[in-house]
Amino acid sequence: SHTTIYHWIQTYVAIIKKYVDQFKPRLSCVWQADETFISFKGKKEHTKLVLPQKGHYCWIMIDTGSRFVLNMHLGQDKSLEEGMEFFEKIKDIYPDIPEVVCTDGNISYQTCMKRFYPDAKHVLLRLITLKPNTSVIERMNGTVKNRTKTMRCFDEFIPCQNWLTLF
Repeated sequence: SHTTIYHWIQTYVAIIKKYVDQFKPRLSCVWQADETFISFKGKKEHTKLVLPQKGHYCWIMIDTGSRFVLNMHLGQDKSLEEGMEFFEKIKDIYPDIPEVVCTDGNISYQTCMKRFYPDAKHVLLRLITLKPNTSVIERMNGTVKNRTKTMRCFDEFIPCQNWLTLF
């Protein structure tokens, strides 16, 4: 049944992640980062605080050349603390330094880039342009949104993070 499969996912995601993290893909020199909002049913939250938005932000970093997802981090908000945790995870697993990182206007990215990738060029993409553009990361955001929408939202933080990790 679907509940059995869901239980397997929650149980084995840590084992699969440990195995997959051993692989080191060939990354291009251009990465893109963005965040998208994932709705929650609002029954249980990650902290004891009740958040009015009833959801969390999924931070995503993707390699533009290979389309390899470097990290999907579920955070409370779009704050600097969440950004630092997001970048720290990427740096721990992928020591490669990109030449260019494209992001939107979220102020957290500027501070994180200075700390984790000071030699990389940080390109802010605030408007839709022909080149460079955010089509790769926005398409990934759309894929995440389409999947989470059909799942009828999440009840809890940990199962959602596990699903993103498995994704």
